[in-house]
Amino acid sequence: LVAVEIDPAAVPGSDDLEVRLSSLGNQGLTDFLPLGWTPVAAAELRLEAAGTVLPEGEASAFAADGVRLELPLPDWVEPSDHLIAVRYQLAAGLWLTLADVEQTHASGGEAIARVSLVGPGTVAIVVADSDVATAPPIPEQGGGVGLLGTTLPEAFPELEAELSLDPPVVLATGNATARVVARSVDRTTAWPSGLAVQVYLEEKLILAGGAGQLLEAPFSADLVLYHPRLDPAEQGSNTIGSAGVLEFKVSPSERAAQVLLDVGWES
Repeated sequence: LVAVEIDPAAVPGSDDLEVRLSSLGNQGLTDFLPLGWTPVAAAELRLEAAGTVLPEGEASAFAADGVRLELPLPDWVEPSDHLIAVRYQLAAGLWLTLADVEQTHASGGEAIARVSLVGPGTVAIVVADSDVATAPPIPEQGGGVGLLGTTLPEAFPELEAELSLDPPVVLATGNATARVVARSVDRTTAWPSGLAVQVYLEEKLILAGGAGQLLEAPFSADLVLYHPRLDPAEQGSNTIGSAGVLEFKVSPSERAAQVLLDVGWES
């Protein structure tokens, strides 16, 4: 779970503030990251006074090192990975670097990233593509530097994909995490992290007792492919830069919970 350490003296008027901290999935960032960057973890910190959300960033500035955010790291992150913390500057639409990330462990042994904040807002821990063909420029050390991306490829490769669900079967009112592994068909053509794609979903409901079937209208979603470190089975014979992942939540339609259902399929 994400956590925040706040020195009351670092936040003016902290006695009257409400702190709201939310974990963000990599499909739920405030804005696109520059091409070539993969989000490792992300969260949103909001401060409210009398029901009003305070401005982000320096407009509600924290004292130096007075507020520190802790984010759990996924299993694929290694201690040698160069992690960079960034915050979203809403006024300029930019991702700006924060102080250096400290990789450490929680009391239960879980790997976490700890970073000092300059103010409330959206924060992400990111890692650059390791393939030289799509690697972005690495920002200088220190905070306040704009995160830059790699150039957009002139042409994109044809992709193939495999989808898995966790759990693979859900109730009509449940949901699952869909994980899509996408690979360049030619096994070698690299594409940058942050590649936007469309996913099309359609649902077929088989009614109980042989009462027929219902087809829900296809639904499309705009999602983003990233380059986390893949296990050998997911990587397959592809090069590092030509395989990536996206994850999103999928759930049955409201109609699925309104009928006597034998089984339903999400394609």
